[in-house]
Amino acid sequence: MLLLDARFERPVTLKRARISDTLNLNGASLLDGLSLYGTKIGRLRFTGACLKENSVDMSECTFETLAGFTVVLLPDRGGPRNVRKPFEVLAEIVDRKIFSMDRYLQLEKDYNRKGDKAGARKIYRRGRLQARKNATRRWSEGDGNAAPENTVDRWSLQRHAWEQFLAFFTGYGVQTWRLFLLATLFVAFGTWWYSLPGHLRPQIKLLHRRRTEAS
Repeated sequence: MLLLDARFERPVTLKRARISDTLNLNGASLLDGLSLYGTKIGRLRFTGACLKENSVDMSECTFETLAGFTVVLLPDRGGPRNVRKPFEVLAEIVDRKIFSMDRYLQLEKDYNRKGDKAGARKIYRRGRLQARKNATRRWSEGDGNAAPENTVDRWSLQRHAWEQFLAFFTGYGVQTWRLFLLATLFVAFGTWWYSLPGHLRPQIKLLHRRRTEAS
């Protein structure tokens, strides 16, 4: 399907479409949103497309391979700006009220397929961070006042705490060096603490007394 340099001033819906070959959106102007919900695509070309912020639904969208992922954003205020990093593109163009990890997983698979393991791990981490951020948000229609989000996105306190731990100490398994750094700091602090005068002496006296009593 060729939409190269096309211009659409009304919403474009390709919901649950099956495109076995290529969907070419290079240079297309989609000024009032794009829905790729449930769309299955062979090859997605997505370079230099012009979109509004938070105007794309990519829930359950899958593609075999990706050829470029850059956009020109038309924000509500200010002029257009280029976004070139794929994880930033996702954060900017997708509708945050329709969050799905599918888009991050698809992009991660594409990076792995191309042999960019570091990029794939970075995409995975960004997806997890965005999922946690999304679960704490409140959205409403129209007036901008806070309103409860869908219960599917409402996490328990335990899950929030666990996700916070994973994000801070392991970077969701991507930055495990943080755990080694924490362990090193813990050992260094313990070594310093017990090296202070008088800290080990009471323990040595207690051990000596127990040995004397046992004999």
